Amino acid sequence: MSVYFTQCFGGGLLNILVVCLILGHRRLRTGCGLLIAHCLIAHTALCMLFFPLSTITVYGRLVAHWDYDASAYCNTFMFLQVATRHVSNWLEVYVAANRLVALCFPFKYRNFAKEKLENEIVAVIWFLGYALAFLGIYEIGTYYFSLPNGACGYLQKTSWGMLTFVAGNWLPLAIAAAGYAIIYIRMLANNFKRRRTFALENASQQDRSAEKSRLSKANMVFMAFFWNSVCYLVFPVMTAVAPQIPFRIPVVPLAMGNVQILGYTTNPKIC
Repeated sequence: MSVYFTQCFGGGLLNILVVCLILGHRRLRTGCGLLIAHCLIAHTALCMLFFPLSTITVYGRLVAHWDYDASAYCNTFMFLQVATRHVSNWLEVYVAANRLVALCFPFKYRNFAKEKLENEIVAVIWFLGYALAFLGIYEIGTYYFSLPNGACGYLQKTSWGMLTFVAGNWLPLAIAAAGYAIIYIRMLANNFKRRRTFALENASQQDRSAEKSRLSKANMVFMAFFWNSVCYLVFPVMTAVAPQIPFRIPVVPLAMGNVQILGYTTNPKIC
């Protein structure tokens, strides 16, 4: 348990430090830097607020025998947690799109990365993320519930509920993964073409450095794709395939939380 809370708060503090560095430097407050800051804010809320609270409430109910209105608490808690998760997922899509344009279509990046446009899109993402989750409070397609052990959960009771679940989890993760895959394939293809047009050993130092930089970027986006797949898909896959397992086997939610925390605290985009 101590390792779990160390991950939560240690990773959250690391995210806060990176956000402060981004906001403290004017050059980093534009383009991808601002998007990463918003991502890290959502990740910090998940790491330092929602993950610890979910564990503390289970401990309080089972060990300390806390007496509180679990239904009202879970309605509020799950609304905020699900909304923040939706926002985080769609911000990942925007970061992937930003990198796709920057690396594959650099001449169009200036128009794509206009500050006003970025602010408007980020505001829409935050609004829609919370709007979709808000439907669960009134049990419109999805409902939030509490368990005897103090844990909270949510289930989709209609096709509309499943649609909102897909829109908040599966769809953005799939789009982000596709974006990273396109970047990697495009850059590998360009690298292959360059190797066929000139011998790298005969190239100038500047050309070799540029080639090395392009390969590093390709490896970076591949690692981001792999990390997204390993860490972020744990929750939606488990919820869709076997939604009752986390509630029948108490150690499963803790294990799922550890994996997700690793994703939220050590995502390769901050490297």
